[in-house]
Amino acid sequence: MKLWTWQNKHLKLDDSKRMIDNRTHSFYLNADELDFEKVKRERLTEAYKRVWKILGTNQILWCFTDKEVAKEANGRDWTENCDLLEIDIPEENVKLHCAMAWCWILDRCGTDMPEKFHAHWRRLESDGCKKAKSYEEEFKNYWRDKAKEELWSLFLLPDFEPNLVKVCVLAIIVLPLPVNCNVKKLTQDEINFRRSNNLCKIPCLSVKSSHCSECLKQAGVAIYENSDGYL
Repeated sequence: MKLWTWQNKHLKLDDSKRMIDNRTHSFYLNADELDFEKVKRERLTEAYKRVWKILGTNQILWCFTDKEVAKEANGRDWTENCDLLEIDIPEENVKLHCAMAWCWILDRCGTDMPEKFHAHWRRLESDGCKKAKSYEEEFKNYWRDKAKEELWSLFLLPDFEPNLVKVCVLAIIVLPLPVNCNVKKLTQDEINFRRSNNLCKIPCLSVKSSHCSECLKQAGVAIYENSDGYL
């Protein structure tokens, strides 16, 4: 599968012996002013440490699962002096994590919820759905009620969910990269070319996780049961 990640121009991913110093490598752990409301540096550092403990290493890359969303980050502070890399890597080397669980772990209160949900609600409203405007508040309430430890239990997806890759999940890759992995640097022209998804409606989905099913229902996404009994 293909993933996209913004990384320092000097980072050599093909060097299996090179170690990433995540404490200095991360913009968010070192910036004088974080652009996240209500997030303190100490809280963010503790969250990163727990992720490293869960994965058993701090040698990781945070990746986007949607190329267009990755390109939208161009120009933000944390992409300065960085290249946007496209990594083609086997699925078994990818760990998917819930974008919403991570937002609420950091107390970002859903402000960074996946844009696909906003686009979905706009499309439902344009289609005449009377409940479209209430989905966002119901969705936030669903996450607001979860305790911190429950959020951590939902951070990593227990199964690979291909139908969620371009909807509401992000990815983590543990270094070093496998030998059967290809890395490509996107050109500025490729980054500048955008496809609009302002009125993108999320299609009816089939997912394995009962939590993901319930979460999507709260967001107004249609779910169907497939032949394996998965929701």
